[in-house]
Amino acid sequence: RYDTNVGTERCWFVTDQVRMRVSSVQHLSGVSMTTYCTELRCPTDEDIQSNAQQARQLADSPALEPKS
Repeated sequence: RYDTNVGTERCWFVTDQVRMRVSSVQHLSGVSMTTYCTELRCPTDEDIQSNAQQARQLADSPALEPKS
């Protein structure tokens, strides 16, 4: 029942890919509940394939030689 509790929610958009959310509900009887959630945007299949290809290219490239 919404007439017997009070709630608040706050969101932070940390990056385009990450959102953090905190909620709290206080029931008029004194019972309270707080939640915390971190949400990550799921990459598309194309993003996953692109990242995998970039990782393979980096793995296959010769290591940089330190300058002397």
